Amino acid sequence: MSYERIVKTQSVMKRVLLAYMSTLCAFQSFGAIDIIFDYTYDTSNWFGDEQRYIMDQAAYAFESRLGSETFGSLNPSDYAGTSGNYYLNSLNPVSGQQLLVNFGSTTPVDGARLTGGNTLGLANTITIFPGAGAASGSTLAWASGVHTGTSGTDSTSSSDKFVEYLDNVRDTISNYDSVGGTISVNHSYNWYFDTDLTDFDDTTGKFDFYSVMVHEIGHLMGFRDGSDAWDNNYSANTWVGAFGVAANSGNPIPMDAASQSHFNSSELNSSHVGCACHPIMDVSSGMNERGSFTELDFAVLKDIGYSISASPSGGGINDGNTYTDPDWGGTHYIPIKEDYGTWLARVGSVGAGGAYVPPSAAPEPAYIFSFMGGFIALLRGRKKIRKIKSYLLPSFP
Repeated sequence: MSYERIVKTQSVMKRVLLAYMSTLCAFQSFGAIDIIFDYTYDTSNWFGDEQRYIMDQAAYAFESRLGSETFGSLNPSDYAGTSGNYYLNSLNPVSGQQLLVNFGSTTPVDGARLTGGNTLGLANTITIFPGAGAASGSTLAWASGVHTGTSGTDSTSSSDKFVEYLDNVRDTISNYDSVGGTISVNHSYNWYFDTDLTDFDDTTGKFDFYSVMVHEIGHLMGFRDGSDAWDNNYSANTWVGAFGVAANSGNPIPMDAASQSHFNSSELNSSHVGCACHPIMDVSSGMNERGSFTELDFAVLKDIGYSISASPSGGGINDGNTYTDPDWGGTHYIPIKEDYGTWLARVGSVGAGGAYVPPSAAPEPAYIFSFMGGFIALLRGRKKIRKIKSYLLPSFP
């Protein structure tokens, strides 16, 4: 081969490598964690296109801040010396009955992309199974889910390597990693489903679906009484974790005594909260109000071990989108991964009877990012406006 041809070949290889690296960076810019919504248990097909789109954007509020976070596999077969059955232990979002989904099992429908299968427990993936019907009465929505092995209890030392991984890596006093769960929505309420998340109408007299779903995902990410990391930072109805205290101007955060998994709205001080906006994991919120995960909320996730970036860095179309808190006057940041039209063109839509309607053009790569339970929403009055109150579901024995 001539010298000139060698030089040309090297030049081409460099261009190919640069193109590959640019593509790789584009893929990685959406973050390390995938939050997958699997609609296998949405047997009433309540979640249509608008609802699924908003769910994906609610997930992006977390994904865009988790670019440095990683999880290992939850497939027991990946661990030597593993025996027995291990489950995502939650409640069926439609019937309310106990639901055990084996880690490593595959559901027939991938609710995130609407085609193919979805394996529960992939590395860097959080799988959430939404549905409607089990949440009823005065409950707007709830979330549920813990990991359970054959014994159903923590094992600090075990010959079963998967059990050791669950209890000594995914749930310790210094680190909690979500294992997934279910979310049930009360379909009897009027919900605000506008797919333009840059424009919120606060005169509809409805509950904002986006805000409630962000709250529920927050429970599944770790706002749950009973995990080792949560209990290690919770003391006498206050949150004493270092990051949370710092985000509250050096003060322990008042927590709701009844649920022990929410901030106490009546005792929060707006002058202490840096963004001057109500945290979404507050114990109550009203109709006609929108919020997202605030820095105070994220500080608690940092206290339980998550790697949280300083600002949204997922590569969405509007990571700086904001909404003004109507009471405190501060700013909620509501990052948006993609607009509704782009989302439909990428994933397709839900047709009659829940049938999948593929996109008309070839979809772009799906950048979707991958727990724990809580009831959201007993309603309580404030100036005759109904309030959302969340209560964490108890762990199963």
